[in-house]
Amino acid sequence: ELPQKTQTKRNNMDATLQQVLEATGAKTQDLVCLKLSDTPGIALATLKKHNITSAPVVNDKGIHVGIIDVFTIAKHLVEDWLPQSATGLAQRAFETADKFLDSGDLDSLLSRDAHLKLGGAALSQHLIDSLKRDFISPKYGRFVHRIVLVSTTGEPYCTLSQSDIVKFFHIKPRILGLKMYYSLEQMGLGGQGVFSVSENTPTFKVLRDCVEHHVLAVPVTDNDGKVVASFSVSDLRTFDREDLNLLELPVLDYLRRRNPITLHTVTEADTLAHVVGLLVQHKVHRVWMVNAKGQPVGVVSLKDVLAAAILLGTDEAGALMTTYEEANKPFQLNPAAAAFVPKKQELTTVTLKQALAELKDRPHTHLHTVGRRTSLQDALDLMKKYHVQSLPIVTEPEYILGCVDALSILRCLASKVVLQAGGGLQLSHQQAEEVMATAVENGATMDFDMVWPAMQNESLADALKALTNYSGHKTVHRLVIVDELGAPTDIFSQHDALLFLLQHQEFMGLDGAKTVEQLGWGDKPVVCIGEQDSAIQAFSVLVNKHVSSVAILGKDNKLAGALSAFDICFHPSVISMLHESVMEWKQKLTPQQEMHTITKDTPLREVVNKFCTSRVHHLFVTDSSNTVLSIVTPTDVVRLMDGGHK
Repeated sequence: ELPQKTQTKRNNMDATLQQVLEATGAKTQDLVCLKLSDTPGIALATLKKHNITSAPVVNDKGIHVGIIDVFTIAKHLVEDWLPQSATGLAQRAFETADKFLDSGDLDSLLSRDAHLKLGGAALSQHLIDSLKRDFISPKYGRFVHRIVLVSTTGEPYCTLSQSDIVKFFHIKPRILGLKMYYSLEQMGLGGQGVFSVSENTPTFKVLRDCVEHHVLAVPVTDNDGKVVASFSVSDLRTFDREDLNLLELPVLDYLRRRNPITLHTVTEADTLAHVVGLLVQHKVHRVWMVNAKGQPVGVVSLKDVLAAAILLGTDEAGALMTTYEEANKPFQLNPAAAAFVPKKQELTTVTLKQALAELKDRPHTHLHTVGRRTSLQDALDLMKKYHVQSLPIVTEPEYILGCVDALSILRCLASKVVLQAGGGLQLSHQQAEEVMATAVENGATMDFDMVWPAMQNESLADALKALTNYSGHKTVHRLVIVDELGAPTDIFSQHDALLFLLQHQEFMGLDGAKTVEQLGWGDKPVVCIGEQDSAIQAFSVLVNKHVSSVAILGKDNKLAGALSAFDICFHPSVISMLHESVMEWKQKLTPQQEMHTITKDTPLREVVNKFCTSRVHHLFVTDSSNTVLSIVTPTDVVRLMDGGHK
């Protein structure tokens, strides 16, 4: 009998493996098993028939004894049976492969790869214990990619993979907390270098290289060294003896023949939260880290997320490090949680709950949310009514699904904009109404990884770190604070951080007399538009440039106004007026809106005071003739609070 369903603890890693299965919807029916007496050929045919890459192996009594995957079979085929050269591969391969596939049994393969012979795990076992005992095998110093969950009598019940656990982290993000917003560079992930292959390399050689380098995937590059595809074990899914002739093809041609090519890359500035979102959303096992030229410099995989989870969720990182050092394996866990300590040690002693309680004159103390079926138009009206920048999307029970803000709504509108023959942009009223009637769960999907919840007892130091890093193309501007059960209770925004700075400047240790120029903010690039540009053109610039505000320049190229994504919240009929010039549009909707500017000589304390009193999200730096020189945002100040992180 299976244990009864119980409520998952949401602030730690004490969830049982059964609760992980329930939360992720992992498949538990019609489990396909292989027999110890099966030949490699029978195993391959079975895996291909069911379109799977691995299956549990049972003995003649039906008891679980191990697990076999397609890569294990391919590895031994390459090592023992296939020729070193790919020339004339098909003819020689057919002569030798049949002998391998039709001789021997799975028992002999399991004996050669002892890590595949690990016992099954109980459904009642806790996640953290399984990560340390099952997925990280101390005996062999390596990660196991999937385990078999067994009944009390030893029969296999289902498999649980690394992908299932990372998906669990994604839908229960409060387990790992705000450190998931640290960048890959800060966490020491991904930048260890990778082995790559040219797009013209024969697939047979790529497979042999994977075996020799002990890797399960390699980036495929073009003549300029830019990543164009990825070859992995998953590309061997449904591979059988009839497909051996395909191994003579160049690897890029092989990949095109097998499946449509999809590629997902990140940079060292992206957050771990963003990586987890990519892994889960696109159902991939890894993303390649690239430099500015698109060349591979590293990789972040499912196992890296599991390693980070152990380090962020336990106090046993040292023991795990020792295990790997003793095993003498190339992969080393990186002590992510301890690798970077804020310069202001005092910030680690203040929790978010304490920081919010001490804030005076905070404009909003009530949290407003929307449901997943709320329309974008209704969400926009709520933002206008309560003058808030974003709204968490919650489900029943109160679990945070994502976040909708004005910029994500603009992205949805921009997807319907068409280019007219004369070069202008057009969005019909009907198209706009259709977009605005879209449910937020569809309209804000691209921003789901922007809402990594924060626990009330997490430190202000970690909150500042989260508010200064990038997730995808965006900086995180606000954190949703949740209670012990995961229900949203409040929001901690960049403006809240600035208000804390204004009221505790001495505590923060910052020099409020330093000027904008002295702080290095005097010559930042500014995105500008002309006052005759249409509102839809202006909003398209916001979306395409990934910025939240732009400067509007008059005919003399002097500052005439400003436009932000939040400006679309000020009028319900805004959509029907987007064809008008941006200045006409703004004057009709907000004729008395004040424009806030500063100079290079403005001191930090005045900058912070302007942000806190006006609640704006940008301050343009101008000279005496009103020429735009630079822009300062709350992100700049929060990064200064975080210790000058750029």
